[in-house]
Amino acid sequence: MKRAFTLLMLTMLGAMLAQAQHFHPHPHPYSFDHYHAIHNAATDPERNITPCITDEVDAAIKAQFNVLETHDDFESWFQPLIKEYLRSNASRGGVVYTIPVIIHVVHNGEPVGQGNNISAAQVRSQIDVLNEDFRRLANTPGFNNHPDGADTEIEFCPAFVDSSGAELPESGVNRVSWQQMGFVNPIQQVSGGIVTSAGFTFNYLTNVVAPSLIWDPYRYMNIFVIPTIERNPQPNGAPDPSTGTILGFSRYPSRTGIPDLAGDPLGTFNDSNDGIYVRSNAFGRVGNVSSGTNAGRTSTHEAGHWLALHHPWGPSNDPTNCVIDDFCDDTPQKSTWTFSCRDENQCNDPDMFRNYMDYTFGTCQNIFTNDQTARMRTVLVNSPRRKELVTSSVCDVPTQAPTADFILANTNSCDGEFRFIDRSQGIPTNWVWQFRQGTTQVTANTRNPVVTLPSSGTWRVTLIVNNRVGTGQPLSRNVTVDVGSLPQVNVGPDLRACFLNTLQLSATTNLSNPTVTWSPTNGISDPRILNPNLVVTTVNRYIVTVTDDAGCSASDTINLNISPAPTVAATASASSVPAGTPVRMSTLTSSNIIGYSWTPNYNFISSNSLPVVDVAPDRTVTYTVTVTDNNGCTASDDVRIEVPGTVPLSIEDKDFQAELGTVYRPFPNPGNDHVTFSADFFERGDLQITLHDLTGKQQLMLFNDQIAPGAFDLKWNRPASVPGGMYMVSWQMDGLRFTQKVQLF
Repeated sequence: MKRAFTLLMLTMLGAMLAQAQHFHPHPHPYSFDHYHAIHNAATDPERNITPCITDEVDAAIKAQFNVLETHDDFESWFQPLIKEYLRSNASRGGVVYTIPVIIHVVHNGEPVGQGNNISAAQVRSQIDVLNEDFRRLANTPGFNNHPDGADTEIEFCPAFVDSSGAELPESGVNRVSWQQMGFVNPIQQVSGGIVTSAGFTFNYLTNVVAPSLIWDPYRYMNIFVIPTIERNPQPNGAPDPSTGTILGFSRYPSRTGIPDLAGDPLGTFNDSNDGIYVRSNAFGRVGNVSSGTNAGRTSTHEAGHWLALHHPWGPSNDPTNCVIDDFCDDTPQKSTWTFSCRDENQCNDPDMFRNYMDYTFGTCQNIFTNDQTARMRTVLVNSPRRKELVTSSVCDVPTQAPTADFILANTNSCDGEFRFIDRSQGIPTNWVWQFRQGTTQVTANTRNPVVTLPSSGTWRVTLIVNNRVGTGQPLSRNVTVDVGSLPQVNVGPDLRACFLNTLQLSATTNLSNPTVTWSPTNGISDPRILNPNLVVTTVNRYIVTVTDDAGCSASDTINLNISPAPTVAATASASSVPAGTPVRMSTLTSSNIIGYSWTPNYNFISSNSLPVVDVAPDRTVTYTVTVTDNNGCTASDDVRIEVPGTVPLSIEDKDFQAELGTVYRPFPNPGNDHVTFSADFFERGDLQITLHDLTGKQQLMLFNDQIAPGAFDLKWNRPASVPGGMYMVSWQMDGLRFTQKVQLF
């Protein structure tokens, strides 16, 4: 509500029926969000400029991120804080908030002072305008004697040091060439009526340019001075038909205690582009500024948005709407913008056309009101990326030589890296570090260096600091450090793997008793051991990490090239036959099968390595067919042929481990030059171990001898004649057989 609200209510009663067509029920009579759909940038036809697109940018970003915070949400948090501010001593004056500024001048490679590479005098003139306007300084264009005009007691200072603490060559200025930064040409490129390069659109500025240039928004107010602000192309690729040179926009503040944007729980997007954006020929009041925008008021206007001010008409561009406004009672209600420097009466209340948040000529603007001041100062003590700035020291200029001091952040290191933190007093801007141990010397010249000290023991550390006033006394101090050693771990080469097959991961390390972790744990039998079994799923990358007792760790990664498992279905021409009766067994498989192996190899009339085989069993047998595809992946199926009145062969053949002992998995598997085959046998016997290819053809006899009860280990040295690939290993003893797979690379 405004002070003229009573008068407005009387005049609005007669207009309500006429205006009813423009309003729809909504939960809050001052709801900003109800009007987001009618954000249309306003263009001054006389100057052919679009002064501000802040609300359009804000609405687009919120749509992009499915925003969590709306204007109404912000105000529900903010209004009680304003009331608290107005009740406090801070509202009574005397406390001046100073905002440190870094101005990123993006240019085309011109010399300083030409074109977009604006001069230091032009930069300085803009800071002067900001201070004149926000402080309502007497005898300047920022002074007014309006009864609602206010000295905001907010000032702006050019940063003295950069983000590393070094003195800036030009206070408050960071000059960058868009070509050297790898940005697109700022000017939109059009060929054949189609945009071939969109240029510096607000989307490109907030997603690419600003994140590449921004300095810590908790220490600096970032101002991006850019050659142009282009409009986004239409969906069909054609240029936006809107006219008018866009002068600037700003990012609004946000409230504390909630995520800034949906999908951005840490507010990193706002951190990456917070600030104001101003076209270079509308920045400052001297130098390369254009007629009609040469008063420096674009930056004043956008700084107002950055400090939570809205246009006097709010976000609505509805010329009949006198309800939605800017939450400031002392700015007369308006339904839309004003371009000319003359009195208007849009809502039965004389307009405040001289307000900085309107669109009038900069030369006739000179008012921030008391309520606008309350909003801005409340933001500066409550909103993230605002409240931190009033205590930032980056504008401080040294008045004496600094005094050196430092601390060591860590005394133990696995890789020899140690971080030293400068604690010097007196605003140092240059640092010289020396680290000595015997004849070994390490140097550094940054504020908080991370240095590699190659050995444990005592190091003599000397720090010399200086600034523009002078050099302080060197400080030398002994520090004692412990340099450990990084463990080593190797998980071997990447593997081909088959979906849902089981393989063994084999990691090696130089640690005798490491703490082991595998990540992720999907399909891993035990993520705490070096050589777990893995059931292959869709996860194609695993990381093993080993950690020693001192907390030093190392990791290695293995990638799996996963192939789909083949399929096989086995059938028989008869399921029950008299002894010795021929039976044909067939397979139905997926494509790319290159090998068939039928087991047990018992009473075959044909080869047992074909898709269709003939047998003449003299007892009941369960035959298993294993197929292999061209990726080395296998699948199996069983078919049982009953011979009535006989003892099933499957008991003898398939219960090898139950009858004779336990056979363990080969290790390592996959293996290279050496593979160990292990078992524990219950009794003495004649053992044969043979190596077969996937067609069932025997390649080598690995072992043929008598074994004793107990542990058995065969350390097989792979001959050069055996190529890499997938093989079957057959164990045979006392008429029983056990088969396992081994992969060689």
